[in-house]
Amino acid sequence: MSALVPRPRHMPPTHSLLSLESTVCDLGRYHFQVEATLSCAEIWPILNQYPKLPGVVVLRQGDWHGMIPRLPLMELMLRSHLEGNLKTLTLAIAHSYRPQMPLCVAAETPILTAAQQALQRSLPDQSAPIMVQESTGDYSLLDAHELNVAHWQLRGIEVQSRYERTQIHMIRHEKMANLGRLVDGVAHEILDPVSFIWGNLSHIADYTDQLLQVVAAYRQQGGALPEMGLDEEELDYLQQDLPKAIASIQSGAKRLKNLASSLQNFCHMDEVYPKPADMHEALDSLVLLVNSRLKGEIQLTRTYGHLPPLTCHIGQLNQVLMSLLLQFVDELLSDVAHRSVAANLAGALFSQAAIALPLPEIAITTQVLSPHHDQPGWMSRGQGAFEAWMQATAPSEAIAPSTQRWISIQVSRNGAPWTATQQQELTDTLSSDRWHQPLALSHRIIAAHGGYLRWRSPHQDAAGAAFEVLLPLV
Repeated sequence: MSALVPRPRHMPPTHSLLSLESTVCDLGRYHFQVEATLSCAEIWPILNQYPKLPGVVVLRQGDWHGMIPRLPLMELMLRSHLEGNLKTLTLAIAHSYRPQMPLCVAAETPILTAAQQALQRSLPDQSAPIMVQESTGDYSLLDAHELNVAHWQLRGIEVQSRYERTQIHMIRHEKMANLGRLVDGVAHEILDPVSFIWGNLSHIADYTDQLLQVVAAYRQQGGALPEMGLDEEELDYLQQDLPKAIASIQSGAKRLKNLASSLQNFCHMDEVYPKPADMHEALDSLVLLVNSRLKGEIQLTRTYGHLPPLTCHIGQLNQVLMSLLLQFVDELLSDVAHRSVAANLAGALFSQAAIALPLPEIAITTQVLSPHHDQPGWMSRGQGAFEAWMQATAPSEAIAPSTQRWISIQVSRNGAPWTATQQQELTDTLSSDRWHQPLALSHRIIAAHGGYLRWRSPHQDAAGAAFEVLLPLV
């Protein structure tokens, strides 16, 4: 064997298990670069000694010239041997019989990407090895069969991962559905006795009023009170306090009835077909449920316009609006906590300054938007104003802005605006299809209703943030 012929060097695969992020450098490769002037007779023993060597990288004065796969090179050398001219056959001549450009990828290329590029080759080139450009600038050879095996392994991992995510999603969905049915049943069981109490309280109030009138009339006639352990002052107090106690019981029963009704509405299981719904009633129910999270530290205001009934799946929209409300509640409560800690650390002086800051507030505003009404600054899936992302939609999905009217539900908060990082994360979340992200799921639900979810920050006086749900009126 000539000293000019280098020995092939095998680069074994990494011992780590393959993952969806694995690259070509994690697979086994052969490094075998030879000059084009070399005789094929000197290559013959090497091919016999290394049966898994997929081919030869041909150089011309140290620069890359081409690549010859193993099988065509062996066939050409065998034919030349039978003709008796193997020693005169050089790699340059052998390469001239197969001059097409091979597939070359970088060592950092993901295996899935490299496999897709390899499968796009013509049918005669499907078995040809893939050239890999190493970080050092040299070239190595990757067997196409090894790449295909790794590709199918990763496809199996991908399918298994998708199956597991689907299973988790189905289990979680079933748990939430069961929880919704359970809460709906509990709310129904609460409403039954509350309805009895509420229905009888009006009669008790009437009976009590009549009895107090009888006692008052008896006292006006000068009748002596029987010995019951009550004097005149105690009787006067009883006559004044009893209606107040009944009114307090009525107020508590009403609040309990409204809370149970709100739970029933929120846990309502949507039917197959959408039905008309009162969005203001749905929002009031959500606000009643969220009140327990406000802890008296956040003010919530509602400004309702005139909205017609909206044909929709109200249960899904309740989930969207609840998600938006809870995100702002969490952000404001975190801001309140940070402000309180800063006030305690800075002392009384900073505490007095902190009291002067505006109270945390969440505002809900509803209105019907005209076809050409829009306000600048809104963002949706990374686009600009309303007309911009309307034009960016597919023709089959676009709604003519000259004729379409929209129901607008804005949920806004004051306080610090979102940072640039938070805004980028929000844009990425809304632009993704990750079902485990509440905002991404909210976007999908609204899109299924033919609407849009958009946001902006800063809001109003260069502070705060806002979401807007746009739903078409049909």
